[in-house]
Amino acid sequence: MKPESAEKNRRVLVIDDNRDIHDGFRKILQPGPQAEVMAQAKADLFGPGSEASALATFTVDSAYQGCEGLEKVREAAAAGRPYAMAFVDMRMPPGWDGLETTLKLWEAEPDLQVVICTAYADFSWRDLIARIGLSDRLVVLKKPFDNLDVLQLSLALTEKWRLLQQSRLELETLQRAVEARTAELQAENAARRRAQEEAQHARAAAEAADRSKSSFLANMSHEIRTPMNGIVGMANLLLQTELSGEQRDFAETLRTSSEALLGILNDILDFSKIEAGRLDLETTDFNLWEVVESTIDLHATRASQKGLELISQIGDDVPSRVRGDPLRLRQVLLNLVGNAVKFTERGEVFLNASVIRQHETSAEVRFEIRDTGVGIPADALPRLFQAFSQADDSTTRRFGGTGLGLAISRRLVEAMQGTISVRSEPGCGSTFVFAIPLLKQAGEQTPAAVDRADLRGVRALVVDDNETNRKVLHHQLDRWGVVNAAAASAPAALELLRNAPAAYDLVLLDMQMPHMDGLMLADAIRQIPTLNGLRLVMLTSMGERLDSSVRAAHGLADCLNKPVKQSQLFRSLATAMSGTRSSASPIAPAVRPREPRPPAALPVVPCVRTTDSAYILIAEDNPVSQKVAQLQLKQLGFAADVVADGADVLPALQKKRYEIIFMDCQMARVDGFQATQQIRQAEIAGKTAWKVPVHIIAMTANAMQGDREKCFTAGMNDYVTKPVDISEMESALTRHFEGKAAGAAAPKGLLAVA
Repeated sequence: MKPESAEKNRRVLVIDDNRDIHDGFRKILQPGPQAEVMAQAKADLFGPGSEASALATFTVDSAYQGCEGLEKVREAAAAGRPYAMAFVDMRMPPGWDGLETTLKLWEAEPDLQVVICTAYADFSWRDLIARIGLSDRLVVLKKPFDNLDVLQLSLALTEKWRLLQQSRLELETLQRAVEARTAELQAENAARRRAQEEAQHARAAAEAADRSKSSFLANMSHEIRTPMNGIVGMANLLLQTELSGEQRDFAETLRTSSEALLGILNDILDFSKIEAGRLDLETTDFNLWEVVESTIDLHATRASQKGLELISQIGDDVPSRVRGDPLRLRQVLLNLVGNAVKFTERGEVFLNASVIRQHETSAEVRFEIRDTGVGIPADALPRLFQAFSQADDSTTRRFGGTGLGLAISRRLVEAMQGTISVRSEPGCGSTFVFAIPLLKQAGEQTPAAVDRADLRGVRALVVDDNETNRKVLHHQLDRWGVVNAAAASAPAALELLRNAPAAYDLVLLDMQMPHMDGLMLADAIRQIPTLNGLRLVMLTSMGERLDSSVRAAHGLADCLNKPVKQSQLFRSLATAMSGTRSSASPIAPAVRPREPRPPAALPVVPCVRTTDSAYILIAEDNPVSQKVAQLQLKQLGFAADVVADGADVLPALQKKRYEIIFMDCQMARVDGFQATQQIRQAEIAGKTAWKVPVHIIAMTANAMQGDREKCFTAGMNDYVTKPVDISEMESALTRHFEGKAAGAAAPKGLLAVA
């Protein structure tokens, strides 16, 4: 339908065999001089404003028989000027009556509004409906009719016709729009399906590439770590021998260079795991205070070598017993503290842990690492956490590194649902801040609440030239109820002590101070008779711990390495005030070096033996790694036999009773996993010459995600990675002997194999 057909249509057809009727309709619908009278009458009846309808003008056409009317309706429709309504007489002899005519008209023009005019009661409304059907297009008007009735019907029905055409036009427009949109959506869906198919192909290709990449990285890790095991292991063993100064320097360079290379390898592997979406976090119980303090310990030696103050502080309200991923948290802290030490030539590195907010079951902990190093230009800050990016190229040349550390730290912090940021200024140092949420363990209590009051009322003087150290020590002492004051130099401390000799019970001395160091100050204090009762505790950098003879010679109650753990400081001060030996003295390792004993055949009977009678088998196909492992065990006081393939392990066990096996995972014929499964299956079947399950320690160059779990699933009891550090080997042995002494259950591997 054309748009104009939806406009007002006042075209009316009158079908009646009485010509006077036609004149009457024209007088009503085509007003002449009488229009004003009609309008006034309309206004009187319907109120002001209704006169406009009385002045409406209609186009009136006439037909005198039904067939003539039908022809006019067809012609008008063909010309695009359809009638909106028709007045149809009920009786028009000798042709169609009104009902027949109406039905014919609707066949030609379905929307035509029809008014049947009749003076007779020939048909009831029910009869009409029975013949013509129920329709909203039909109105019956009784003759003689009122002029206003005709006018109102004409106005209403033509408007109804117009609205019907308009709605149909809008419906057609909407249908066309729907069809067009449907076609667009079908096209979009087809394009989306193609894109999904392409994405699936791309995903499959990416997964295949990822598998290839993971396989390559695993192989690369193995191939690099295996020779590095020989380099690092031999370098460490070489440093345990008698060497000239030049030889020791060469060996130290060899070790530090290989360790740097290993650090780069670890960064690349970590970043690859993160990029591949294979970074899995664990949730386990751990001591947050110990993680923070141990992180500082690991960097203490390097900081001391550079003459830096390395300081840590943990807020009173920081919970100690929490749940989270301690290894990943430690990795972030090690990275940020390590960077701070690396980029700081003088001054200090300060690690502060505090609580942002906490609830009954959780706490959000904020870690701030501040240094006095070279700082970072403002234009370099936005890309600082991007992979393979450092402040500038000279940074890599001067300080080394891959530029992956901060990118890895950011990914780890975000994986722990935390945030990380940095603020810095060239020449004024940098401050890295990250915050992570941690769950509290049930019944968690902060250390501050545990050891408070034992030192309450003790009076202490802190002597340190570093302001941050003084503030941290003041905070710690104040928390324990220790009344304390501070001096920034040895002369200032002596002046305070001379002026008030009875004001202090103990003095905390910094070893490294300009002009007059801690030992000189201790001697000066001892020469003042009124200060003879003072307890003196020395704080010194890592690697400069004073032995008992030096401590005694200078009147020191104890000597603690910086950075001082709060628990150690508390015990040391408590011991100093009680006059007993400090529990902070060095503790002997769990596995002590001893003279190696040659392996010998043992009777096949179950027994409980000491570590001295433990016999060890090394399953390793690389000759250099065999030698390194044997020498490391010798260094720890153990002798070991060697087999070069997993196929030889079970026969060796049947011939000689070995308590421990260091099992290489990659061997030529039968690898470590297969050999372990053979051992566990033989133990389950009872087909062994030994009664107690063999303790198997994986010794592998694979360090990818899942490798550790794979070892445990195969039935191994412990896991060390190559290059194997002698301390890791010692720790693995210690875990075994401590577990055996505590009556540990059968290894996980037995359950896995069963």
